[in-house]
Parts: sequence; C-alpha cells; structure tokens
Amino acid sequence: FPPLHMIYAYTPLASGKTRIQPIYLTEKRQGFFGWFVTRFLLLCTKLAYYALRGEDGQIYDNIRFNPHVILSIDTPLVEYMNYVNKLEPSEWSKASY
Repeated sequence: FPPLHMIYAYTPLASGKTRIQPIYLTEKRQGFFGWFVTRFLLLCTKLAYYALRGEDGQIYDNIRFNPHVILSIDTPLVEYMNYVNKLEPSEWSKASY
C-alpha cells in the first residue's frame, strides 16, 4: 500500500479547547486513473483518521505541554516555537470565527 500521510494543525480556542485540523497528503498522480487513485488514497487516509480519532481524542484531551520541561532531543522544536512566538500575526492567521 502506498504511503499515506496525516499532518495535524492545532489551534487553541478561547474556551480552552483545541481545534484539530487534519491535513491529508499523498503523491499526485497523472491522468484520470491517477486522479482516481489519488482521491481514493486520500479517502482511505481520512477514514483512518476518523477510525482513530476517538482513541486519540482521549489522549489529546489530557496532554499538557510545558516547553520548559522537555527532552533534549526536542530542543529544535522549542527553538522553532520561540521563533514563531516572536512573529507578528498576519491578516490571514487571525481568527475570524
């Protein structure tokens, strides 16, 4: 089975909850058959996400992240977070809901 990729974008909400936006990726294929295969694989990825969402949701609801208490292997992540936190929000990144 070809590789299927899921990326998660997390947005903190004012209510204290987190909105999770799954992003599905697969290779873009040429031609009508390729288009069909690509769409089928994206659908499979989406179905896998929904099948696992309930179990993962229980874990996500209890995750508390503290950037000051991390493993040394996560240092690049903390450096990136510090960089992002210093950026000015752009118009497209401001919540409109």
